[in-house]
Amino acid sequence: MRILLFSITILLSAGIAIFAKYQENPRYFQVAKPITTSLIIAFAAIGMTPRGIDHSYGPLILIGLCFSLIGDVFLLKEKYFVHGLGAFLCAHILFAMAFISIEGMQYDLIPLIVLGSIALVYYYFLYPNLSKMAIPVGLYILAIIFMAWQACSLGTEGIFLWIAISALLFAFSDAVIAYAKFVHRFHSSEVWILSTYWTSIYLLALSCHFMIPPFP
Repeated sequence: MRILLFSITILLSAGIAIFAKYQENPRYFQVAKPITTSLIIAFAAIGMTPRGIDHSYGPLILIGLCFSLIGDVFLLKEKYFVHGLGAFLCAHILFAMAFISIEGMQYDLIPLIVLGSIALVYYYFLYPNLSKMAIPVGLYILAIIFMAWQACSLGTEGIFLWIAISALLFAFSDAVIAYAKFVHRFHSSEVWILSTYWTSIYLLALSCHFMIPPFP
């Protein structure tokens, strides 16, 4: 019941934020956006107590979500884009560390080749528009691909499927952000960005409720 109530509250908050952004109402959006991510952080936190607290997965996810919230706040203002990028870079590193804490570093080459190839092509597509942001964006792409690689290498059974979907949705959300910022901003871009981003971190928070050592 607790999971259901939190999920409904998060969904309503996200819906209000997305609607406000789509309607170009910055006042409501600037309130609803951090509230939605904060609810997801709280949702992850209650999943860690009292079960699974002796393992680093939950705390790493929780700290990563906090960095995501910091990134959300920075991205409310265009002039703080680089700061937001840095916050989300830290979040991806922490998420990757959380995935590695489950079964150790994964070395499955198939997801690495697939994700790396897509990232390389996309970076090549973005590069002419990046200018001085070429290196920061390149480093960010490396971080998120590493995170997604470790997530997808865990497999597709049970909770691991949620984690893989979460990582891929996060990568997709960031890809849309990059396209909208550096190539062409389209009216529905924020709907795609926010819906996939919040679904991604919601799944990560949800995994904290079920990721209890020994892992499945």
